[in-house]
Amino acid sequence: MFKNVGNKIKILAQVMFYLMLAGAAIGGLALIASDDDLIAIGLAIIAGGFIFAWLSSVFIYGFGELIDKTAAIERNTRAEGKSEYEVRVTSQRNDQIDRLRSMGLISEEEYLNLITRK
Repeated sequence: MFKNVGNKIKILAQVMFYLMLAGAAIGGLALIASDDDLIAIGLAIIAGGFIFAWLSSVFIYGFGELIDKTAAIERNTRAEGKSEYEVRVTSQRNDQIDRLRSMGLISEEEYLNLITRK
């Protein structure tokens, strides 16, 4: 449910756009069909509804895009451009070094030397 939120927000923006567009068109056409004096108002509702639907959807879609891009940046910086294999090997190496330190087999200075080495 909470995975890939940015994409879900973008889909929601598209659905909302079409629903608001349909609502404005139906409302405007209903006014136009009901009375000849309301033609201008009906056309204004259709045009205004389209503009409002587009503007609000663009902002919502942009927010979803922002979330997508932020998540991609986080993924890229967390791995520092390394492949999954390299990240896993580095993690295993660091775990082994931590274990050696906790067992007292290496000094703090040796630990810092090893952990900062790439």
